[in-house]
Amino acid sequence: MRIHRLLLPVFLSFLRTIIGGGVFPLRMPEVRPTRNEVYLCSAVEIGTKGRYWVRGFKPVVIPGTMHHMAVVGCSRYPPVTPANVWNCGSNGNPVLEPGFPALNTTCSAGDMKSMTLFLWSRNGETYILPKDVGFAIGGDSPVQHLVLQVHYINVQHLPEHGDISGVDILYTDTEPLRTAGMMSVHVNTNVPSFSKTYQDGGCRIGENKILHPFSYLVHTHALGQVVSVWRVRRGGLVRGKDDWTLIGKKSPLKPQSFYPVEDKDLQLQPDDNIAIRCTMLNLKRKDVKQGEVACHADGPPAVTWRSFGFNNIPDLEASSLDVDN
Repeated sequence: MRIHRLLLPVFLSFLRTIIGGGVFPLRMPEVRPTRNEVYLCSAVEIGTKGRYWVRGFKPVVIPGTMHHMAVVGCSRYPPVTPANVWNCGSNGNPVLEPGFPALNTTCSAGDMKSMTLFLWSRNGETYILPKDVGFAIGGDSPVQHLVLQVHYINVQHLPEHGDISGVDILYTDTEPLRTAGMMSVHVNTNVPSFSKTYQDGGCRIGENKILHPFSYLVHTHALGQVVSVWRVRRGGLVRGKDDWTLIGKKSPLKPQSFYPVEDKDLQLQPDDNIAIRCTMLNLKRKDVKQGEVACHADGPPAVTWRSFGFNNIPDLEASSLDVDN
């Protein structure tokens, strides 16, 4: 693994001391943002000379200063900028930080092989993948670069010398038995004032592989009350009746960490469906709308579960919490 040529030299010196694996600090290079709600990105090049496997992620944050951080793997060279920092907000009309290019993208435009490896938000914790599982990066893998994205919300609390928040990457050069991946499903949030609504999404598994989900992460903004994730098999055990199996359910008001799935033996097969529901509560005087339906898996996204053709929908269980969640 080699550092992007524009990143701080101290990171390069740190990396040279690691033999066979260790911890790599993917950090912001002492940035000093002046505007709240700005998204900033910084990149690291891994390259093709060595292949590594990411085994864990340790967030390093200043509490209260950011909404989220993401570690994204890119196959193409990310944007090259003088300070290795650029504006990367892409929702609607993003806030821009003066002094950095307004590229409004995380990976390079047209990078169809980009993938999110880790997301931190709302007091999330360090995450270590299960034994013998890792994300392949570098070498002949699709991930040739890592990009750190940070969404700042309270820049007045950052240190005067600049911010070096980020994620410490735990990695090894020993190939694990299983390769990790991430499926991401996003839903449209259109929540009328003084209402409780359900925001549904769904994707079909099109890859010809057996997938073994081991953890899940839920994420909403302030109006989210419950997020549930399901495997749906059309027809199920009873002909014409869909079979719903809970993958995970959590309140997004709790720490937004990765949590273990309900059934560690659960499998996802080709043509299975992933269905998610975000239960939203809006007690404000105005409607709230943000985002669009997006589905990072084969098959079209669903707007509602019923519009996707699902039946036997567990409405009550999908929209309420158990005591432990």
